[in-house]
Amino acid sequence: MEALKSNQYVFGGKFGEAANKICLDIGRKLSHQSDRSLGQTSFPSGYLPPVGKAKAVDSKTFKKCAHEMTGVLLVVLVYMLSSDNHDKLESRIGVDDMMGYIHVLDRLLTFEAWMKQTEFTHNELDEVEQFLLAFMTKYKEVLMREEGFGMKIIKFHLMLHIVDDIRRFGSPGSYFSGVGESTLKVKAKQTGRWTQMSASQN
Repeated sequence: MEALKSNQYVFGGKFGEAANKICLDIGRKLSHQSDRSLGQTSFPSGYLPPVGKAKAVDSKTFKKCAHEMTGVLLVVLVYMLSSDNHDKLESRIGVDDMMGYIHVLDRLLTFEAWMKQTEFTHNELDEVEQFLLAFMTKYKEVLMREEGFGMKIIKFHLMLHIVDDIRRFGSPGSYFSGVGESTLKVKAKQTGRWTQMSASQN
């Protein structure tokens, strides 16, 4: 079955609301397991970004930290692979697009897990370097970002340097700055609120 191409958000409207409820249920069920390395999968604020009128109200509520996105992607992937939702998505976006999204989500999760290793072989890095070129091409084809400069953004380009960084500096876990960045965000916001209050009083 082939669906018509559209710039309409796949998970918009009532379909998106129903999909988000299913994701909430999947996330809760995935969190009831003993593997502590899985990370957080239950997010009461939701999994799918709001659109339309709801976007202005709920966008801040939906926002996730970078370390939480793994759980979000895992839940959405399980949702897309489940038999009950498979047919609904197929009729909405078509087989090719649906399989494209599943492919991208699966590779993203696999690649992140690979980056958590503490040791890498030279052959492994050579193979991943080739994989990244093919994956980035597939990523652009599937997501087809149209806002701003499309996929001409620094976050996407930096994927080309991941393997070189590992060769130079070792395992990404050795120079992971997520904890410091999360703390900086909180501290910077607190300071900003205090500064604005002081200025208004003067």
